[in-house]
Amino acid sequence: MAVADHLPFNFSQATTLIGPLLIGLIFFDYLYKRRLPPGPPSLPLLGNYLSTPRGKSWLFFTSLSKTYGGIYTFYSGLVPNIIISDLKSHTISSLVEAINTYYSQGSTIVTHPYGASWNMRRKIFHQFLKPSALQTYKERQEAEASKLVFGISLDEGKKWKDEIERYTSSVVFTLSYGRRIDALNSAVLKKRLFFVHYVARFLLSGQFLVESLPFLDYFPPFLARWKTAVTEMGKQNAAFDSWLVDTVRQDLAKNGGKLTGRGSLTENMILAAEAGNVDCQQLMQNERHFCGIPSSVFGAGSHTTIASLCSAVLGLILNPWVFVTAQKEIDEVIGKKRSPNFGDREKLPYIDALVKETLRWKPAIPMGVKHATSEDDIYEGYKILKGTMIVPNIWAMHYDPSYFPSPEEFAPERFLPENDERFREELKPEKEFPGKFGHGTFGWGRRICVGGDLAHNGMWIALVKLIWGLDLMGVEGEKYDGIKFTGDTVMAPASFKCRWKVRDTEIGHVIEREMSLAGVVLEQFPALE
Repeated sequence: MAVADHLPFNFSQATTLIGPLLIGLIFFDYLYKRRLPPGPPSLPLLGNYLSTPRGKSWLFFTSLSKTYGGIYTFYSGLVPNIIISDLKSHTISSLVEAINTYYSQGSTIVTHPYGASWNMRRKIFHQFLKPSALQTYKERQEAEASKLVFGISLDEGKKWKDEIERYTSSVVFTLSYGRRIDALNSAVLKKRLFFVHYVARFLLSGQFLVESLPFLDYFPPFLARWKTAVTEMGKQNAAFDSWLVDTVRQDLAKNGGKLTGRGSLTENMILAAEAGNVDCQQLMQNERHFCGIPSSVFGAGSHTTIASLCSAVLGLILNPWVFVTAQKEIDEVIGKKRSPNFGDREKLPYIDALVKETLRWKPAIPMGVKHATSEDDIYEGYKILKGTMIVPNIWAMHYDPSYFPSPEEFAPERFLPENDERFREELKPEKEFPGKFGHGTFGWGRRICVGGDLAHNGMWIALVKLIWGLDLMGVEGEKYDGIKFTGDTVMAPASFKCRWKVRDTEIGHVIEREMSLAGVVLEQFPALE
């Protein structure tokens, strides 16, 4: 008697059932793929999973766009990813909503779906980041930038990157919680950056197998350890967010429940809720969502700005004539008796152009933020089903020569007005890049980064004060590479050394004096250890 006769089911019957089922799945997979934008050949069920890049994905997907056009489909297993590589196709992004179910539970504005709740969060951020509010933040940004220049000047910039991390993070902490980061080795800063790095993984496609095989989401936790790990990490992050908000509550209590004068988002939301603001009262009903609002300011505005400032430094080392041009402009307008401030901005167009070119040349999030369509839609004859992943390839858009001639060149001149004698005619584009900022780093449409102006301000004041006060030099024997970048979600230059030297004694005295004045401003924001 055959072994199969003793088994509780018949193999031939099972084969008869499973065979047609698999054929049906493959046929459905084939029909489904025909309705989407064409892309590289994919395997049934596995899709393009085996060729998913593990690093520098923006270069891989940009190369595919040269073959398949501005919109194409790349399959991570069963899940189609619509890669958007040109601005015309990027209009599809108005359909999408971000997903991040297990980590944040929709607690941040980046991961929250469209609807009344999303609009409420957006409204709060608009109030916090409107032009009149941004004006009130400039004093602390100037003070922190003065502290940045002083810190880098002490040892010829041996810890220049640490100083940039502290500067950027401290500004955001004062805005979110009314507290600052004073020390380079701050435990709070290290913990915050750890969570930011962790959550950044969710913005990159292909990091979790469940993205490619969605049915794994239905597995119980003991069979889906990724679910338990992510949920637990999300709880730890939420507890940290809650602790930071509690420090603000304690500060308010010490001040008799009145404004402390620090102008933090958390303080404003708490007092607005107590004063009857319906939106803030609604948010406070869910502690995790409430605490996620100020937390998202850091996630969106610090990590990326750190990367962008490091890219600016690299660009200046690789292109020393850009540094010379910027310093010449500052010297002619400002002189040596004081450092630049925001009041000088209109008279320093090259520094504005330098900031924009940095964000164009090395966008901090080159593949944008992945989203999932919130509803079915037809786009140029293609059927885009609800849940389809949309990935905007910002890098490809920024390296489109019709918008940015000689895109590989680091050339702030491209952002100068044509009547500026430093403008270079060969950099004049065939067509103007649409959007508010002249580049796509902060996105488009409803999900355009509401903190874009704040980030521009933070980069501008840091760079203008550094270039005014210090000379930047490469280190002998150090290799500087404009291509060697780390990270895949947030792109930053690979670690490199450089020297910053105070330009002369007179400027050195000004740096010290302005550090003392900055200390008076920063005293109102207690330091977090």
